[in-house]
Amino acid sequence: MKSLGYPVAIGDKKVIPDIFGNPHTIKNIIAPIEFIDSSGTSRLEEIIREGELVGSKGNIVDSGKYVETYDITFRKPKDAGNEAKLMIRTQKTALINQLGTFIIDRIHGTNNMWWIERVLETPSYKDKLLDFVSLVNLRIELWDGEEWIKQGEIKAGMHLLEEFLVPLDLNTIKDPVSEIKVRLSSGFGFYEIDQIAIDFSENHIINILELQLETAVFNQLLF
Repeated sequence: MKSLGYPVAIGDKKVIPDIFGNPHTIKNIIAPIEFIDSSGTSRLEEIIREGELVGSKGNIVDSGKYVETYDITFRKPKDAGNEAKLMIRTQKTALINQLGTFIIDRIHGTNNMWWIERVLETPSYKDKLLDFVSLVNLRIELWDGEEWIKQGEIKAGMHLLEEFLVPLDLNTIKDPVSEIKVRLSSGFGFYEIDQIAIDFSENHIINILELQLETAVFNQLLF
């Protein structure tokens, strides 16, 4: 548990933890100006429309694609600092479980764990397997002007939309820019995105105090 210290005159800011557990204050939320999927189709109207989920169109077999990417552009304020806070509301789809069950059945995974262990002992195959496993997560990258730089990964649950905050290190961008580009990537059809926005405002957390938990009470329902 943590106790946070911030100015009394914090106004209408709210405090949200990022995917690494660090708290951030949120003040000025900015919507994207571009949202392009891996087929080159603009999904901007969908992502800014309240209550509409954006996901992969079609299926893996028909599309022939195994990875879905979304390239998102935001305007960068002139007074922006060295960090931005990317906020995403998303959830996994049932396709992940279906694919996992299919793979386990094909290799008889419940009886052949030795095979997986042997693969992990071979560097080349280990890298490929880890690359595949990483598709289960939603990868966040920032364009630095020359290449995509990883900023973090989201591990969302299913059947419930969750909000995540990913801090973006703007120091990685080599030249002054008026816009920043973010890429989301995962397995094709693995995620649905409800909302995405960014905040460039300064973080106003003054101090963080770790609290020791002494007691916990389980509230058991009697009906």
